[in-house]
Amino acid sequence: LLSSRSGDGTPGSTTPARPVAPPASLASLLESTKVADLMREGQVLVTLPAEATVEAALKSLAARRVLSAPVTAPLPGTPFPPGTTPEFKAAAAARGQIVCMADLRDVLWSLLESLPTEALAGARLLKRMAVLEEAGAALAATPLAALPVLGTDGVFLRAADAKVLSVGALLETHMLAPPDLATVRPGSAPRARAAAHRVALTSDDGRAVTHVVSQLDVARWLLSKVSSLGPLAAKTLAEAGWAHRGVVCVRADTPAIDALATMRAHGIAGLAIVEASSCPGSSHRGPATGDATVPPDAGGPMIAAFALPDLRSLAAEHLGALALPAAEFL
Repeated sequence: LLSSRSGDGTPGSTTPARPVAPPASLASLLESTKVADLMREGQVLVTLPAEATVEAALKSLAARRVLSAPVTAPLPGTPFPPGTTPEFKAAAAARGQIVCMADLRDVLWSLLESLPTEALAGARLLKRMAVLEEAGAALAATPLAALPVLGTDGVFLRAADAKVLSVGALLETHMLAPPDLATVRPGSAPRARAAAHRVALTSDDGRAVTHVVSQLDVARWLLSKVSSLGPLAAKTLAEAGWAHRGVVCVRADTPAIDALATMRAHGIAGLAIVEASSCPGSSHRGPATGDATVPPDAGGPMIAAFALPDLRSLAAEHLGALALPAAEFL
């Protein structure tokens, strides 16, 4: 919608396609609409203190059916929780009261970082569940400030600036190509590219979050303005140049923990689930066990999609269930 950058519609292709320029009406709408116009009144926000354990954080997120929340630093004169990473302390010193966004992805990626791959390799279901439950119990008691992965998705913007910043600028400079993700510890896994799914709007003194604007909020707003899309609204995804990337997939019997490890390895937040016979030569084991993974270009009928939002109600005591097939969580 913004930049005309696209592929030629062939999976995995990097060949530039003919630019699909946004209609003048849409370009004008993106420029004239301010971020403040997208702010939802009565938005119920939750903040998580640095000392909150993963167990408490997951319960808080699940109760509100959200995927992330801002993390606050301890009040002046209050010690950091045991195990706080040097990176969190540095981020708190640099950013003030609101340090970062804690995301379900951070919890799951931290779990993957803590798993003993040698204990999982070749293990049967009950053994894998036991290993995950043990690692999950340790993670559940860990304060957010001590997580090995934290702040991987989210940026901050002063609420006062939301009155003058256009939606187009928000997308280009804060969501699609943010200059500075509010990252504390990125972990060891690569990211396909820096991007933010949500922007937290803060008070002028930076001590409170007043609103959160997500990519989903922008998508809903665009849907309400679909008449401004002009001919673009009638194009297929391929015609718009949005179908040029290959699809990462796993078999239906792939354990959820291995599906998550595949997402992490590819720097993505979702993948396709295909019939078992559609991925010849692949194993039902995945990166979490150190065994073979499904190639990203494996073909075959897609039967479902598995993404992080499918786990938005996950509780710490259920982390062992990630040994079950990913299809069980759909």
